[in-house]
Amino acid sequence: MLKRTVLALALLACTHAAPAPPASSARTWIERSNQNAQLLLDVQARFIPELSARLGVAGIDDKISDFAPGHRERLRQATKDALAELERRQAGESDPLVAQDLAILIDAAKRNVKGSELNERLVVAYYALPRLVFGSVRGLLDDQIAPARRPAALVRVRKYAGLEPGTTSIVQLAEAETREGFAKGLLAPSKLEVENDLSTSQFLIDGIEKLFQKYAIAGHEEAASVIRKQLADYLEFVKAEVLPKARDDFRLPPELYQFQLEQVGVDIPAADLAQRAHAAFAQIQGEMQFRLPRGHQAAEEGADSR
Repeated sequence: MLKRTVLALALLACTHAAPAPPASSARTWIERSNQNAQLLLDVQARFIPELSARLGVAGIDDKISDFAPGHRERLRQATKDALAELERRQAGESDPLVAQDLAILIDAAKRNVKGSELNERLVVAYYALPRLVFGSVRGLLDDQIAPARRPAALVRVRKYAGLEPGTTSIVQLAEAETREGFAKGLLAPSKLEVENDLSTSQFLIDGIEKLFQKYAIAGHEEAASVIRKQLADYLEFVKAEVLPKARDDFRLPPELYQFQLEQVGVDIPAADLAQRAHAAFAQIQGEMQFRLPRGHQAAEEGADSR
């Protein structure tokens, strides 16, 4: 699965610390850019609130990511709606600084939509749930987090476990989504990734309850026990149904490989890049074959002189 970092990085780049309000009523470019970034911050807060809370968005500590069927399409549609508004604002923007930030936001939103579409169409949805739950709890149970915010970690875990009204266990939802991907014949996760998750997950599962105990979160026992059992069952699911189907190499479908190159700033078509790489490798091999005998000859001459 593609990591959800492109949009987060863009939001960080375009959300500025606001200076003291100017004497006039005119908004500064920073304030206007922050308002533009808020459109995507709101989308992220709805669908990935754990990440948004870490970025400083208030009032969403007890929210969890959407894993219900259709969640990726809902996220894309919300992003497209925000994107349309950003493009509307860009068309009428005269301030070059605000326009620059708008371009960054628009590009990041478009790439998030494209990446989501490619992954849903080509790749089996696979989640490292123990890492997700532990990271979510650790994000709130920390010495640097205000004590008043910490009890929200228990609410999160209760929702992850399906213990709150109207919620379904994320283990149940994730397993169903992964099975659906395999049934469609989509690209399986890599064996190295799955094996790494399996080797580190028990430590993370144990760490969830330890964090609740360390910060003395009242009433955590039921939720901690249930989520421990569910995540243990999830590991058995991964061992039985994911690991045997995991792929041994890191090759990607051409469309996804091209997109990954674009993510790191490479806009050369993948086929052209591969051709150039093969040509460069062949050239280096030729140069080495030309020079190696001379090197051997020099070494032999040196030995003879001794």
